[in-house]
Amino acid sequence: KEETNDFEALVNKKYEEFKNQKEEKEEMPSIIPEPTIISNENKKVDVDDLLAKIDAKIAELEEEERKNQETETVKTKEEANAAFERKAQEISDEIVYDEIMKPQVNIDADSIVIDDHITDDEFFDDFFGDDE
Repeated sequence: KEETNDFEALVNKKYEEFKNQKEEKEEMPSIIPEPTIISNENKKVDVDDLLAKIDAKIAELEEEERKNQETETVKTKEEANAAFERKAQEISDEIVYDEIMKPQVNIDADSIVIDDHITDDEFFDDFFGDDE
């Protein structure tokens, strides 16, 4: 009689489980279908029609891109104007407006009123003359 040790029994058991799992997998149908080959032998491709469709699609995409750029340009101008107005308002808020003071004119009641029809000689005589 051969003595079986526990390690050999465990290895044999695991081998049998692995073998059974492999057989079960082979029996299970595949979930992913096999690729089918479509034959284009009977279909004729009109190259001119295909090129026309491609050109139309390119033109459509270019038009859409142009519109997007115009929209971005408008947004950029509006954003720039709004930023300018905000900055101008900030500067305006920082300015302290002092009361505008009008120059004060002190009129001396004793001063002599000069007539517009006075001659230069009379003016100089009055200006440089002795106050008696």
